[in-house]
Amino acid sequence: MTGRHCIQYGFLLLLAMLLSMPSSADDEAFHILVLHSYSTDFQWTNEIHQGITETITTQSPQSRIRVEFMDTKNIFHPDYLAHLAELYTYKYADHKPDAIILSDNNAMAFYNRYGATLFPQAKVVAGGINGALPPPLQSPVHSVIAELVDHKQTLSFALQLRPQAQRIYVIADSSTTGIAIRQEVEQIAEQFDDSVEFVYLNGLTLAQLRAETSRFSRHDIVYLLPYFRAADGSSYHQNEVGMAIAESSKTPVFVSWAFQMAPGVVGGRVMSAQNIGHQAATSVLRLLRAEFVESFQTNLALDESLFDYQALRRHHIPFSDLPSGARIVNRPQNFWDEHKKVMIPGLLVIAVLLLILVLLLLNLKKQRALNTNNRQLMELDREVIDTQRELLTILGEVIEVRSHETRNHVTRVAKVSYFLGTKLGLSEETLKMLEAASPMHDVGKIGIPENILNKPGQLTDDEYQIMRTHAQIGHNILHNSDRELLQMACVIAHQHHEYWDGSGYPQGLKGEQIHLFARITTLADIYDAISSDRCYKDAWPEEDVLHYILEQRGKIFDPKLVDIFMANIDDIRSLRNQYV
Repeated sequence: MTGRHCIQYGFLLLLAMLLSMPSSADDEAFHILVLHSYSTDFQWTNEIHQGITETITTQSPQSRIRVEFMDTKNIFHPDYLAHLAELYTYKYADHKPDAIILSDNNAMAFYNRYGATLFPQAKVVAGGINGALPPPLQSPVHSVIAELVDHKQTLSFALQLRPQAQRIYVIADSSTTGIAIRQEVEQIAEQFDDSVEFVYLNGLTLAQLRAETSRFSRHDIVYLLPYFRAADGSSYHQNEVGMAIAESSKTPVFVSWAFQMAPGVVGGRVMSAQNIGHQAATSVLRLLRAEFVESFQTNLALDESLFDYQALRRHHIPFSDLPSGARIVNRPQNFWDEHKKVMIPGLLVIAVLLLILVLLLLNLKKQRALNTNNRQLMELDREVIDTQRELLTILGEVIEVRSHETRNHVTRVAKVSYFLGTKLGLSEETLKMLEAASPMHDVGKIGIPENILNKPGQLTDDEYQIMRTHAQIGHNILHNSDRELLQMACVIAHQHHEYWDGSGYPQGLKGEQIHLFARITTLADIYDAISSDRCYKDAWPEEDVLHYILEQRGKIFDPKLVDIFMANIDDIRSLRNQYV
């Protein structure tokens, strides 16, 4: 087997593997309401929501998601909650959800009070609950996912990375949640060696924190808990305190929540809001499918070891000292990582064109060496033509694989085009040129982005306009050659979307203004395309295919070619089946 055939079979094997992958589509369609405690200005909420939506759209793509943001970080008053209950009663009177996902404690508190009245039949999962307990027997909440932060592991990581530390400064805000979390840390602190002193700073303003932390030793450790409100009532957005401390202090800052990963913060064993959202969505779908779900979920992999690249460099912490499985974020991108999506298709085009250039130069060298012998010159010319034909076939197959077209599509188009040409009485030389050039009809698709080229659904208007440019791109790639075969390939690539009635593109040619080769290729291409499975459609039944071709006689297709096609459909069908 030649190297070229190995590459071809490799491409086709990869294509077959991709096509055989199971589809995530599902027939189920649930109506799921997501009730968030906070608003979208809270990154924690956004990450939980991302985990929920990604999971549902992957595991149950036909399901419908509705979302409510209660905004209780800014207002949490009994009258406000009563008004929300009244609003939801009216809003969902005729569209009761099948299931509800509650994120964070305030949404669960609201639902415990009003849920049985609002949505008595819904399956309910609450995720990211601090201080969670198993739901009571009569609770409207079916399953609770506890937010259990691994303080001990984060502190252990910190001491491994700073073994000479004598103090761990625990910084907590003055909110009810902040006090409760600090008490969790106090219990954990008792498990550490007495050689390390835990110092607690509670409820300080941002200015006070800056002043305090600026005096800390670089050998010590700061353990920052979620900090939103100081004792004097000052409030801060979720990363404001972390960034300020990291900027003012020489001491590394460790955290246990993913949303605290502000610039300058080292990291730790962080709780992932996105993982909580994923677990909540998975649990709801299991409940809706009548599968078992624990009522109180605590032993979950909701956290990960996460560290910031720049902070590690700043505090001279070797990457080799990090715990096994740690993930480093904010690494600077090298040039290849930043541009590889654009460079790979470009390099592919350059490689193919260089291959063509090298082979043509080699053939030219042979031709000059043999110019004294007419017989040898004729053989060399024939070799050049054969090489051009083979290269065009290879390039057509490369485009076919890149665009996930049906296997052997360009081969079938070439064979059907050759057959139609014979029925028109074309000479053998002309027929061979038609057969060699027709596989290049879609060469311009090499310049179309893959997300449009292989989109499984219908293209948007903007995407369709981009797709239409492939005819002009094909012309631009091939038009500079003075080789007759490449000139014919250029014409076909440019005109194979021109229609007999003038409604095609890119030039709006009509009738016999369109080159005969392009008219033949258009009929062969569309016949094979609609007869085959594609990423965006299933193959049409033959009856529908033939009806469509007759319907487009004199519109898309040359009437004479359609008549020849229909008169010889049995031979064409047999020819096509040879290359399936």
